[in-house]
Amino acid sequence: MDYVWDQVRGKPGFKTYDYNKLKNEMYGFVPEGDMINTEELINWAKACHNSVSIHAFDSRYKKFIKHIGTRAQRDVVLVYIVKDNHCFPITDDRLKLIASKANQGGCDYLLKYMTDLKWTRRHENVTKLKSVVEINGFDKENHIVIAPEDVKMNTAIDIHSQGNGFYVEYLHWNNNGVLDGFIDHKKNMYLLNQEHDMRKKYVINYLTHLRHKILNGRTNLTQV
Repeated sequence: MDYVWDQVRGKPGFKTYDYNKLKNEMYGFVPEGDMINTEELINWAKACHNSVSIHAFDSRYKKFIKHIGTRAQRDVVLVYIVKDNHCFPITDDRLKLIASKANQGGCDYLLKYMTDLKWTRRHENVTKLKSVVEINGFDKENHIVIAPEDVKMNTAIDIHSQGNGFYVEYLHWNNNGVLDGFIDHKKNMYLLNQEHDMRKKYVINYLTHLRHKILNGRTNLTQV
């Protein structure tokens, strides 16, 4: 709800709306007591707002459902990554444009912009959390945020979502299909504690190996 309200507020067709009016309208398409899903969201858009388009991708960035608004001027595009019955919204305008142009099925461009090229960045702004509740209200930008030991990333995302309106821009799964991190709309990268330790160990081993190669005269360095 917070994501939809953020995206539609003040747009044509929603200028007379407040949060409660939108909520009451949307939940008219949802069975009592249930959370709204992508199909119900599309039913709402079809019935009430022909300026709204919706695109939903699975965790591997394959589009599995879409709805294109019938109005020539489509003012609102909602994009979701769906995993384990949770809808994680995308707010970045560039990514939303790429997603809206993708055909049903694969989306190589979305995958290009949202996978490990973005995930492998490293910098000095590292914050280690003593408690997972510190995620709620974390107000820094462009930081690597290390969750406490034994915290599951689903728990971290739930706490982040409660305090920040579900603004999760990118979800990362490791090779075993385990959700091990995410990036928020302030470009903070949240990592599990063990994921951070593995990265640090890899960098140290790589630099040690490179140093040995240099000392043994097997690597030439060129100054740029």
